[in-house]
Amino acid sequence: MNRWRSIVDSYLTFSKWERRALAVIWVAILVLMVYQYAIAPRRFARPNTADAATLTAVSELKLRTDSIDRAERAERTTNYQYTDFARLREPESRSSIPATLFPFDPNTATTNMWMRLGIRERTAQIIQNYVAKGGRFRKPEDLKKIYSLSPQDAERLMPYVVIQESEPPDVADAPAAKPANRYADETPYVPPPVNINTGDVDALVRLPGIGPVLANRITAYRQRLGGFARTDQLLEVAGLPDTTLQKIQDRLLIGSGPYRPIKLNSCTVDELKAHPYMKPNLAAALVKYREQHGPYKNVDDLRRVMIVDESFLRKMAPYLAFE
Repeated sequence: MNRWRSIVDSYLTFSKWERRALAVIWVAILVLMVYQYAIAPRRFARPNTADAATLTAVSELKLRTDSIDRAERAERTTNYQYTDFARLREPESRSSIPATLFPFDPNTATTNMWMRLGIRERTAQIIQNYVAKGGRFRKPEDLKKIYSLSPQDAERLMPYVVIQESEPPDVADAPAAKPANRYADETPYVPPPVNINTGDVDALVRLPGIGPVLANRITAYRQRLGGFARTDQLLEVAGLPDTTLQKIQDRLLIGSGPYRPIKLNSCTVDELKAHPYMKPNLAAALVKYREQHGPYKNVDDLRRVMIVDESFLRKMAPYLAFE
């Protein structure tokens, strides 16, 4: 117990100098708090009413200055838009050269002739460009079409306008007639039909919408199938849509039909399963029925097999041989 008391006394007991130092620290803290919360806010306070009035006056002066600047800019813009451009677009007055009035055709008059008539060179060039680009004066009043020609000049020159009638074009200058199409009366070329049971890839790619990929798929499926019995069987080829079949329907031939029929009375289950229309269980059932009841004579004999339906017979019948 005495040990703990000595430890507490050693850490919590202050000497005379330590007590004085603590007192100084507390006084300094108190002074700083008084300065922060009492003196500093007053020292750095906002401007008084006189300062605020000065700021208000400065703001009003700035607003008036900005208003004057905006007015000056608007006036300059207005003068630029409506004075300078108006001056640039103002029709030219007569030339300082004394005008000599004489009959003239505005469609054939040269620049010198226009200048002799009292028209400025720039306006004369504008008229020349108008005529060069295909423009034509058909009556004296057409002079008013020239925007750079003042109405006074147009009225002054109109009594002297003499427009000559244009001469009919010379036959020699007329464009040569296009030669007749020597193939117009010939029968249009019709591409030959394609036999989908014998045609190779080169023949199939000539059909619209059939590229090399589809052509190879058609020949591969034809090999598995044993030949096509109907043209609509092409829809069973992957990637061949009905729209493509409709385009090429009129150019397809079947020929003699399937070229590799299945001999139903002698084939094995594996040979039957290789056909796209034959399911494994159905192939096994057909072979088993044949072994139990003898060879098949015709398609009707297949109906005796329980799992054979009419849709299968319609698709499979062209590929069966009963030898």
